[in-house]
Amino acid sequence: EYGEGIYPGVNGTNYTYPTTAEVDYFMGEGMNTFRVPFAWERMQPTASGGLDAAQLGLMDSFVDYATAHGASVILDPHNFAAYYGSVIGAPGSPVTATDFASLWSQLADHYKGNSRVIFGLMNEPVGSGDSGSRPGGTTEDWLNSANTAIAAIRSTGATNLVLVPGNGYDGAWSWSASYYGTPNSTVMGGIVDSGGNFAYEVHQYFDADSSGRST
Repeated sequence: EYGEGIYPGVNGTNYTYPTTAEVDYFMGEGMNTFRVPFAWERMQPTASGGLDAAQLGLMDSFVDYATAHGASVILDPHNFAAYYGSVIGAPGSPVTATDFASLWSQLADHYKGNSRVIFGLMNEPVGSGDSGSRPGGTTEDWLNSANTAIAAIRSTGATNLVLVPGNGYDGAWSWSASYYGTPNSTVMGGIVDSGGNFAYEVHQYFDADSSGRST
């Protein structure tokens, strides 16, 4: 799907988008919402720069087909709150909340005319304290980045639903835990949406360690 590490890479080799045949199949099975992972680095190659026309065109082809057939599409930058490996808004990070807002401002402006497009701010943010991967960001940093992005979305006039994840890989089971920093349950109530159209997104696997890797 989102194909980490090789940018821009080759569509169908390093990354992919769903096909119209896949849309037809899954809608035939009763699915009505598609969550589409993509790499931020591929969609916006330079921080706060323009969106890549080729990538946007690929996304448009899928979004236009799926939504025209009655489905909703969740846009999902699958970056774990990092861009080229640097955590958004962390102290000393070259990637700022404003850079993140630039991505969403442009996506929102592009898709605001389609009410079936849902803005999933980020897949599974992770910062300091969580297994040491991509250290540097706190839950408070993520809240600021999320609020900055939401404000940018609403400034375009977009009224679309926004999905807001939490820190610590966005685990439902760990929403009140503190091993990744201040718990999401303490911090993430601070989301501000002038459009009043957001929902919290949480992820949950059902095996013993909530990893999804066990039988």
